[in-house]
Amino acid sequence: SLFDRPQGCGRFPSLHSFFELCVMAIHRDKLSDARPPMFSADEWQRIVSYLALSPRQAEVAGLIMQSKKDKEIAVALSIVKRTVREHVTDLFLRLDASDRVGIACRIFEAFRKIA
Repeated sequence: SLFDRPQGCGRFPSLHSFFELCVMAIHRDKLSDARPPMFSADEWQRIVSYLALSPRQAEVAGLIMQSKKDKEIAVALSIVKRTVREHVTDLFLRLDASDRVGIACRIFEAFRKIA
């Protein structure tokens, strides 16, 4: 659940963090839509399959394609920024890219191949 605290954490979240969690809970549908708007749902699924991305990698890649920053991705996926960076690093390796633009280029190349 969004409101579960990590084990061993005796503190309550700050009011700001609590507010962010409430907003995330209310707008979860909008935040979880990680598909880039330039692709249809079917096209995106075919790209993800072609590139053999995990569901989480697909979400992160989709948000990168929407020009989201690490913190925005973390909030959208309810994960910490460090985990986002790990997913981005995994995408760099999987797609043989050196930066976010490279990730986008590989995604568009995949789209051209499957189209």
